[in-house]
Amino acid sequence: MSIPASVPPPALRRHWATNLARRSIAEPGLLLPGIVVALIVLCCALAPWVAPYDPNNVDLANVNSGSSAAHLLGTDAVGRDLLSRLIYGGRTTLLVPLLVTLGAGIAGTAFALTSAWFGGWLDYLIARGFDILFAFPGILLAILATAVMGPGLATMTLALVIAYTPYVGRIVRSEAIRQRNLPYVSAASLQGGSSAGIWTRHLLPNVAPIVNAQLTLAYAYSLLDAAALSFLGLGIQPPTPDWGVMVSEGEPGLTSGHPQESLYAGALIVIVVVAVSIIGNRLADRAEVGL
Repeated sequence: MSIPASVPPPALRRHWATNLARRSIAEPGLLLPGIVVALIVLCCALAPWVAPYDPNNVDLANVNSGSSAAHLLGTDAVGRDLLSRLIYGGRTTLLVPLLVTLGAGIAGTAFALTSAWFGGWLDYLIARGFDILFAFPGILLAILATAVMGPGLATMTLALVIAYTPYVGRIVRSEAIRQRNLPYVSAASLQGGSSAGIWTRHLLPNVAPIVNAQLTLAYAYSLLDAAALSFLGLGIQPPTPDWGVMVSEGEPGLTSGHPQESLYAGALIVIVVVAVSIIGNRLADRAEVGL
């Protein structure tokens, strides 16, 4: 028995993916946020060559100084260069949600495909597990985890991975169930295809647009949660540069006439979250209409 002709072959799916990438690059609605995110990521990745100072270098002679030729964005309450701390701080701020997204994406997709493929009681258990975890806000789960295991990068990342797994898994499960009931899956099974082969060659490529959209949005939301945890002192710990930490450390300056640290760090968080959210929403729209 042959697979119906209406089923897109792998080569055609790759052709669609290539066209999607080209349209994404050329589309003005995605071009601007993509450029913004790319420039920020590049700048942070090249921090040792781009930052003018060591981010933890203290200069008590230049405390809370304004913009100048020596310090383009001024200094903080202990004389550290704000531009350097923003550049280096972007490394941890952007890395944590990336780890969260990768972890949640792998776990959520694996659980979702398992649930959709086997169904029955296993599907029921996984679906109820997603519902239970989804009921807990990610930041609340992270606060509970840090209360048990102590604050830090590893604890925060693990807690957010657990919190965002159902966020990815619930959407992917719904799409995987829909794909599971399409004729091409039955045809592949009748041809003797193994479960793992059908997952990797058919199900996964067809749910990939949904996965990509959810992971992009999860990145934006987890960045916001991670920054909030660092602001509360439960994530990245001072003096490590981090945008959430900088918002917290600069808070006293908001009422003393030196708001630059909190404002600069907060503005970067907002810019990245908005830009990534725009990209994620556009990918989600395309996934809903099947590219």
